Amino acid sequence: MNHLTDLTVDQWAFAVAVVAAVIAAWQAAIARRSAAQQLALAERIHREQNEP
Repeated sequence: MNHLTDLTVDQWAFAVAVVAAVIAAWQAAIARRSAAQQLALAERIHREQNEP
């Protein structure tokens, strides 16, 4: 009794969509972290350039 071969096309499509959504959320989290780091660096550079 193999449960994977018992799935319908709609169930496979749903499973693939769920996996794609999880991957997209993971990539968005990485991009958000990277953007926050870049913003912090830009603010630090701006602050240091304006020091006497």
